[in-house]
Amino acid sequence: LEMRLEASQETIVDLQLTIEKFRDLVRSQQTDIAELREKGESKLGDEMVTQSVALQSLNRKLQATEVKALSRTVEFELRKLEAQQSAKHINLLKSFLPNSFLANGGDYDALLVLMLLPRILFKVELISSQLRLQNKFDDVLESKKPLTGVEGERVVFSSHLISKLTLLESLVKQVKGVLDTCEVQLYRQMGSLRDDLALHERAIDLIIEQLKKEQVDNSMPLDNLDKAISYFKNLLDTRLSDATFDHSEMVLDQVKILSASSEAIAMEIMKIRVFVSDGSTADTQLRDLDSLTVDLRVLIRKVKRRTPSTSDRNTLRLPEDVCKALLKCNEVLDAVKDSVVQLRTASSKKGNTLSEGEVLQSKVVEELLHQVSSLCACPVELTTKSKLRGGLEWVMATLNTFTAAAQNGEYDIARPARKPAPYETRSVVVKNEYSDAGGLGFKLEEKITEIVELRKVIKLKTEEVSEANIRLKLTEKKVEAAVEEGERKVEAERVEIKRLKDVLEQKEARFSQAIEVMQSDIDAVEREKLSLSKALEESKKAGQGKSGVALIFQGLTKTGSDGQVVGTGESPMGSPALSNEKIKVLKETVATSQKTNRFLQARLAKTQIKSLSPLRLLPRVTKQQQKPESQQDEESSRKNRTDQEKSLTKEVDTLYKELMMMCASPKVIDISGRSGQWTSLY
Repeated sequence: LEMRLEASQETIVDLQLTIEKFRDLVRSQQTDIAELREKGESKLGDEMVTQSVALQSLNRKLQATEVKALSRTVEFELRKLEAQQSAKHINLLKSFLPNSFLANGGDYDALLVLMLLPRILFKVELISSQLRLQNKFDDVLESKKPLTGVEGERVVFSSHLISKLTLLESLVKQVKGVLDTCEVQLYRQMGSLRDDLALHERAIDLIIEQLKKEQVDNSMPLDNLDKAISYFKNLLDTRLSDATFDHSEMVLDQVKILSASSEAIAMEIMKIRVFVSDGSTADTQLRDLDSLTVDLRVLIRKVKRRTPSTSDRNTLRLPEDVCKALLKCNEVLDAVKDSVVQLRTASSKKGNTLSEGEVLQSKVVEELLHQVSSLCACPVELTTKSKLRGGLEWVMATLNTFTAAAQNGEYDIARPARKPAPYETRSVVVKNEYSDAGGLGFKLEEKITEIVELRKVIKLKTEEVSEANIRLKLTEKKVEAAVEEGERKVEAERVEIKRLKDVLEQKEARFSQAIEVMQSDIDAVEREKLSLSKALEESKKAGQGKSGVALIFQGLTKTGSDGQVVGTGESPMGSPALSNEKIKVLKETVATSQKTNRFLQARLAKTQIKSLSPLRLLPRVTKQQQKPESQQDEESSRKNRTDQEKSLTKEVDTLYKELMMMCASPKVIDISGRSGQWTSLY
């Protein structure tokens, strides 16, 4: 659009300059009319009337031209406004499109490539048509007069330029045809070539600038145009090698190239004839080649008429050998054209040394023609002596064969249904993506709302967690304080237990001493009992007139075998009441010590049990988690589990009772070494 806008602005400037020229011309004519009117008073009335009529007609023509120029100016201004609005519209649309669409090598670049190729075709056709109009190709070809001077050089150069542009147009049409029917992936890949294609479009723009300045001549370089042609050929041979083409369009493009090449050959021959005298042998040979080019152009028009256009219901499907033959025709004609160019160059070098009005000798031209013909790099084998003539005849024969076959309908097929263009398929995909993205947008908004609510909940939970952490820290401090207090109490209890153990040990020592004393007293009582029983028996045997009591007291007064007095009136143990009191006190002391010992042991066991880690209970298996293989297995497993639980429960209860009994009823070991005496305190 920017390039079109620049071209429109330049056209508007040219038109404004033309209008100014016409206005100056009108003013000068009006001035001349005024002067003629002043001078016309002295002249005849008829002359005045004739001049006034002529001036009036000229004035009307100028006014009509000015009106047309003004209307064209208004039209161009409107087009300028339309172009500006279109550019602004595109920029506004681009502001709404995502970056993925506008990225390099993306869909936007692919669309630009899709628009760039028709623009190149339009510019190429514009240049070709303007060159034909400026150089009057049709008149030159009909006149068949030799081309002399600078004008002749310009016409020859223009013919070669048109030939190159026609070749470029054919290549661009092939690329455009591929883009209209290819897959979407290849279509998107072509977007990466936008910069390269724009660079080659610039070469066409330079030619247009030279054309506007009327500077299309031999001094204009065509290197950029040759690079563009090579680029499109390479593109078709590499990236688009697997693409299929419409054979009807291919035939039309090929015959158009052949027509442009034959015109260039005809122009070269007309330029060469400047250096040859009329009627000579060389002139006859050149005229013969020229007539062959005329016949070739007639045959090309016939091929065009026989080839179905894109709007027809039928199309062509050519065999591979026919396609190669048509392509070979262009190669042959290019070789002939290059040879004719060499002939013209050699003739110009020799002709420039001649004076004005002189021409080259016929033999010299014939010799040059023979040399060029022998050096012609024709890609096919020719049987004729002249390769130039043979090449043209071979091309005509090939085209005649093709025309006859096409006229008989050998290559006609029904035109296949049009496939949807890749940009149409891609547009549907992009629209679906955008619609899906719109739905995702609503979903995203809902998710954002949910996220906001969740953040609020999380904030509340965070506050609760922070409060719980504070309470936990306070609780931990309390627990630490309680643990310290418990440790302190435990340590105190340990000290107390140690003290009580020491007291218990002392009491046990005293108890053992008391037991030893009691045991010695018991032994003494047993001895006394034995001695009394013996004394009683003796008294029964010896005393018959004495009473039993007197005998007892008598026996008590006797001395023993060891010389000590036995019967003194007091027992060795002392008073029986005192012994019973001692025994009672000792029993109470032992009972109190055992009770205290059990209490301390129970408290120590309780403290140790509390310090143990809690038991880890196995989780109960619910009926939903169980998946028995059958009902019988389920009942058997339940029965086995119930029996096991009962047995374990009984064992635990038995052990618990034994533990309680052991803790509550400790046994006192017999320290005397006798069995059956003082085995228990209860």
